[in-house]
Amino acid sequence: MKKLLPVLVIALSSVFMASGPAMAVDQVSRDINSYVIFAYGDLTASNYPALAIKGGSTADGTGYINGGNVGVNTIDAQPLNNNNVVMNVGANGDFVMSSGTQLVADTSRFDVGANVYNFFSNCANYPGGCAAQTGTVNNQWTTFTFATSTEAIIAANNLPTLPFDPARTSTNNTSTPNITTSTTLLPGTYGTVSTNNGITLTLQSGIYNMLNFDAGQNNTIITSPGTVLTIDGKFNLGDGSEFGSSNSVPWVYVGSEGVGSGTTIQFGENVLAYGHFLAPDGQLNSSRSVDLYGTFWANQIGLTDFNANFTFVPVPVPSTLLLLGSGLAGLLGIGRRSSRRR
Repeated sequence: MKKLLPVLVIALSSVFMASGPAMAVDQVSRDINSYVIFAYGDLTASNYPALAIKGGSTADGTGYINGGNVGVNTIDAQPLNNNNVVMNVGANGDFVMSSGTQLVADTSRFDVGANVYNFFSNCANYPGGCAAQTGTVNNQWTTFTFATSTEAIIAANNLPTLPFDPARTSTNNTSTPNITTSTTLLPGTYGTVSTNNGITLTLQSGIYNMLNFDAGQNNTIITSPGTVLTIDGKFNLGDGSEFGSSNSVPWVYVGSEGVGSGTTIQFGENVLAYGHFLAPDGQLNSSRSVDLYGTFWANQIGLTDFNANFTFVPVPVPSTLLLLGSGLAGLLGIGRRSSRRR
């Protein structure tokens, strides 16, 4: 797959090193639509951190977060335990954010590979409670106040929720054959949609209700403006595959039903994908060398491999309003957040 060069780079500015954050006016963005990566972060002791990105190599054109903020919404329940920080960036490679953006987390490992514009962190309030704080901040490094007693950035009632019930029975009762040749799939209700390697699958404008979506390797998934996927269980995009385009950035809602503690959204190696992905009860992971465009919001984001680039694509508000008429009120946070079934 052709490697796409980063479209934005961080601007040169005065640099605050790890000598410590300043105490400044809290200017944290409380609007999830400004975040390219956002972890809801409903954590237990066994699944810290809520967000972990190994990073890339800027010399090779990877490790960039092009536009958009990055945040973790959970408040650390163990802030004096530096083994359980809620965010880990810059420890294994470059993690470079664009000028004017924000990195926000209560506690963190903010290591030498991290280079960000604004960093909002409360590590200064927990002496000895955070791991390495040796990254570079180009503008403002400061503590911040919590949105509520349980959420750091955005109150729970202001977060997007699923516009469907992932425990619905309609997708369980639908037989869907494995797709073995290139074809067009019409909007409708399906069971598990799976594809062979090396095919092209075209998705039209409309709503696709699925039990699971499992694309093989080297697939091309063509979407249309207005394509929406509501998936009960999990979404998987195989190695070398492409999903969506700059002219068609679909919504993908994933319910995590029956997944347990496993991955809900998985991007394979050398994937190019466009989409607004939401899995409020699930985990989003990627393999190495991926280019992801859109917004990526999940309970936990464990990008456990190297050389990922993320590019922020703003949420289309006019499309949101149109989808409200289709019953997808969850785009504005009006839907129901499913209870977790682990």
